[in-house]
Amino acid sequence: MNLKILEFEKKLFVLESENKKIHESILSLNTDLIDLKEKESLADDGLTFVETLIYDRRNSLKQNVEKLVTDALVAVYGDGHSLILDYGVKNSRSNVVISVNKHGVIRELDGSGGGMGGGVGDVVSTVAKIIVLHFTNKVDKFLLADEPGKHLNEERAISFGEFLKKISEKLKIQLIVCSHHNVIKMGADKSYEILDTPEGAKAREDKRCSEK
Repeated sequence: MNLKILEFEKKLFVLESENKKIHESILSLNTDLIDLKEKESLADDGLTFVETLIYDRRNSLKQNVEKLVTDALVAVYGDGHSLILDYGVKNSRSNVVISVNKHGVIRELDGSGGGMGGGVGDVVSTVAKIIVLHFTNKVDKFLLADEPGKHLNEERAISFGEFLKKISEKLKIQLIVCSHHNVIKMGADKSYEILDTPEGAKAREDKRCSEK
């Protein structure tokens, strides 16, 4: 009888020890679960913060691009023109639709200007690049613009050249323009002609700009 009691007590001791270990494991798992929930909450808060920050910065950039490009369109084409940017998702990727409002007629821009004329596309693309560059973290900011007003007539090219000069000075961006428009180069601080010589291409400064 005493032996059976001893065996029972041993088994009971083993079971109690195992039960204690299980209880400790449960407490440890509960602690880990609480930690995970706290970390998940922090991650969600961080993600929300980042999403809000990106949204705010995107909207700020959107507003600045719309305003500056609208100013350019008005300077070149007159009142009644404005830029509209619409963000969305296309093929699982972020997408932005660029449209121009011309006296209440809104058309999406494409490679040919969306029926608004190639000059509108020139103005929108050039000025949008300038404002996006302005919002980057680069220190020495410059933009190489290749034929920015190639679809503009002379009168509008003059207005566009004046606008580019003012905005580049205001935003402190060096603008390097390649153009066949003589009226655009007259607004430059320095102008060079590329000459085709027997020795190869050479640059010659146009003194008319430096003498202004």
